[in-house]
Amino acid sequence: MILQAHLHSLCLLMLYLATGYGQEGKFSGPLKPMTFSIYEGQEPSQIIFQFKANPPAVTFELTGETDNIFVIEREGLLYYNRALDRETRSTHNLQVAALDANGIIVEGPVPITIKVKDINDNRPTFLQSKYEGSVRQNSRPGKPFLYVNATDLDDPATPNGQLYYQIVIQLPMINNVMYFQINNKTGAISLTREGSQELNPAKNPSYNLVISVKDMGGQSENSFSDTTSVDIIVTENIWKAPKPVEMVENSTDPHPIKITQVRWNDPGAQYSLVDKEKLPRFPFSIDQEGDIYVTQPLDREEKDAYVFYAVAKDEYGKPLSYPLEIHVKVKDINDNPPTCPSPVTVFEVQENERLGNSIGTLTAHDRDEENTANSFLNYRIVEQTPKLPMDGLFLIQTYAGMLQLAKQSLKKQDTPQYNLTIEVSDKGTHARLSTRHTEFEEREYVVLIRINDGGRPPLEGIVSLPVTFCSCVEGSCFRPAGHQTGIPTVGMAVGILLTTLLVIGIILAVVFIRIKKDKGKDNVESAQASEVKPLRS
Repeated sequence: MILQAHLHSLCLLMLYLATGYGQEGKFSGPLKPMTFSIYEGQEPSQIIFQFKANPPAVTFELTGETDNIFVIEREGLLYYNRALDRETRSTHNLQVAALDANGIIVEGPVPITIKVKDINDNRPTFLQSKYEGSVRQNSRPGKPFLYVNATDLDDPATPNGQLYYQIVIQLPMINNVMYFQINNKTGAISLTREGSQELNPAKNPSYNLVISVKDMGGQSENSFSDTTSVDIIVTENIWKAPKPVEMVENSTDPHPIKITQVRWNDPGAQYSLVDKEKLPRFPFSIDQEGDIYVTQPLDREEKDAYVFYAVAKDEYGKPLSYPLEIHVKVKDINDNPPTCPSPVTVFEVQENERLGNSIGTLTAHDRDEENTANSFLNYRIVEQTPKLPMDGLFLIQTYAGMLQLAKQSLKKQDTPQYNLTIEVSDKGTHARLSTRHTEFEEREYVVLIRINDGGRPPLEGIVSLPVTFCSCVEGSCFRPAGHQTGIPTVGMAVGILLTTLLVIGIILAVVFIRIKKDKGKDNVESAQASEVKPLRS
């Protein structure tokens, strides 16, 4: 029996020396506070430490978070009888006291801390076996639109609990190009640069990804792993440049006027406009709904088109995507009269110039838009002075402005100079008066017409237009028209006619006398200038 006791003590001593975990590298010592680190999953019955008792202590007592795993023998031998599990308890707080023969504490209790060290005994698992998400085409590369999450019960402070995410499969895979990427540490899924440019819901409305997660930071062949499936729907991008806007110049409507709009794909975006041309006057604004306004009337003659950018930013002032280019064209109205190059234009013409020959071309200008009715000019001779030897000696081409001889060659003895008054007009707006029904009485109606010039400020006037309705047969009206204000009676018309004839007679007499006086003088001048040819423009 004595031999067996010695053999038992020798066996315990050998086990103690091989498996000690002393804080100071010792396997035995006095009773004092101590901390031990033990790997989880180790075989049971491992000795931790041998505490030595000082008289009168004869035995030891263990209390605290033993979980029926830790045991201390009477002689002070501390050990555990089952494998530890860090995921169940990572730290065991124990107390050890020394007792005398009567069971009275004579030393301690002192704290003994057991820290359970982690081993890679748990595999990572995704929180969902399948994820679903959506992304808009042309979304910013690298901006996450979906997260996948996995957990690992191992210690995240060690490689055992450090997870690594990776896209294993993308379906469909077009031209062997990845359209999606994942943050290896966070599991955030976003578009690649190619995906931002190429995703099109009209071509491929959905994609499927297979994603894996590995522990050990994905750096070990012995890593545990798990996989999950991700279904992604591609939606249309509504962050698009609107169609070019046409805005009529000199609008008299109340401003600001909404002209177009932009919309970011998600609510909460902050909108602003950027003036591409750095104009001194930028007549546009945008509200936080994305509606774009013109803030004041535009003048086409000042600027006929505007180009600027609409920008959407997040709450931190960071652009959400590329800016959109906005085009505004200013439509012309007939707000500019034709102008001649100078108040008086002088042409020289030879005597005996052939009929139809060009005397010169009058060129007028109109600041309204070219090649439109507003700037399309008509030329018309209003008056010829003098009308010698007859009126209508000249004609002007209606659209070209070229002046020609119309009836006969000119003679200096008739008059050395002609003054022509020429009217230049554009094809501006006109109004047409029509009726909405035929139920009218046979009488005169007064129609009030308001005319607005569309200028800044707008000027307008009201014109009274008398309109008479009567019964007609084959275009002939049988109702006698009554006297209207401003229209002369028959007696007045006869008086006006006689006065006009008298004035014409006086003018003819004066002209005849003038011609007689100048006749002799012209003969002398003709002889002296027989070899001088007039210039022609």
